[in-house]
Amino acid sequence: MDKLTDLTLTKDQLEKLLTYVTTDGQAYVQELLEKRARKLEKKQARKQKVKREKELVKNRTQVERANDFKDDLIKNQTKAEMRFKAILKSAKIKYDFQKIFYLDRGFRIVDFFLPDYSVVIEIDGRDHQSRYYEDHLRTDQLQKCGVIDVIRFTDESTMDSQLCINRLKNTYNIGRRPRIKKTSPEGVLPG
Repeated sequence: MDKLTDLTLTKDQLEKLLTYVTTDGQAYVQELLEKRARKLEKKQARKQKVKREKELVKNRTQVERANDFKDDLIKNQTKAEMRFKAILKSAKIKYDFQKIFYLDRGFRIVDFFLPDYSVVIEIDGRDHQSRYYEDHLRTDQLQKCGVIDVIRFTDESTMDSQLCINRLKNTYNIGRRPRIKKTSPEGVLPG
């Protein structure tokens, strides 16, 4: 019987063996079957634990990379971004600068996010003229994260603050009243 413990049999093979052995032997084979099942469960649990730990490390490094990249963008912000920040402040429009959006694979950092309107504003330099496809793809990814739309301004257009304000007000009513209304169980809250 000691040799039987050294054998590696499948569950089906062990069950078939049960039909050929005595009652005492059946109990022994049943014990082996249960032991093997516990061993497989432990092995699968270890694999799942390792997989979860790897995922946590991957996500942590992604968050660290995103935050490092964001810090770098804030340190090296362009003059156009500084001008646009001043425009939003003067219009008393709440915004997040260099907001990180996490995607299934990776992340995107946007220049400005207006949380009350769920709108992203991008200040595009000269290099964006040849990046239409990439910008369009980026817009699609952001919309999957709940962004309603992406408004693009060129560096030069930020020189005219009134033009920027008018475009925001006319396109999305930004600066007048938030687009997203708070709701109650009965529906939209008054006001």
